[in-house]
Amino acid sequence: SGRLVKSLSTGFVHFDWPGTRASFGVSGRPEQVWIRLNGGGHYFNVYVDGELVNIIRTHEGICFYLLVSNFLRDATLTISKATEGPSKFSVTDRQMFCGIFLPPQSRPVFPTLTTKEEETEGRYRTIEFIGDSDSTAFGNCGRRSQIMDEFSIDPALSDVDQGWCAMVAHAFAADAHVIAARGAGAVWSHEFEDNMQKLYPRMLFAEGRNPLTFAAEDN
Repeated sequence: SGRLVKSLSTGFVHFDWPGTRASFGVSGRPEQVWIRLNGGGHYFNVYVDGELVNIIRTHEGICFYLLVSNFLRDATLTISKATEGPSKFSVTDRQMFCGIFLPPQSRPVFPTLTTKEEETEGRYRTIEFIGDSDSTAFGNCGRRSQIMDEFSIDPALSDVDQGWCAMVAHAFAADAHVIAARGAGAVWSHEFEDNMQKLYPRMLFAEGRNPLTFAAEDN
């Protein structure tokens, strides 16, 4: 859920906007569930049937990450990018989802629909939010600080899933698509040249090129 770009050559999925989510079901009662991901140093929340069970800190480059262990059940898992897209404060630019890995007796399946609207209509409801640091939930899990301390805020102290965008979307039984970046303004921006009028059309915040051209490249 969110803005994604799929590589035509590898099948890998690129993303970087905060709050981007991937959900999948597992059957066969796997003991462990792993994913292969280039998370670029960002933090990801892990949910099982809607309940937060883990927070993983990723690294540069493609790595394997254990989402759950001693699992032994069928369920729907969701990973959500808790921290914002690239800026002066982040580690890298776009992130990349490369696959799900399960024991031989298990397999991935479509995620279970969870709301009455989804069950009856067979579709997901989404709300798109456009904004700056307030919408990315920058520093929302940390202590109150003055503006001169913002460069020292640990990315672990930001969680878009606990921000106002996620709360409003949850109230309407919807997914939040957060098109936001710290310092991005409607007319001028604090940290970079492009304002939100130029950033909004991008499929990826870090990608200034045409998204269709980017998708066709070998990534």
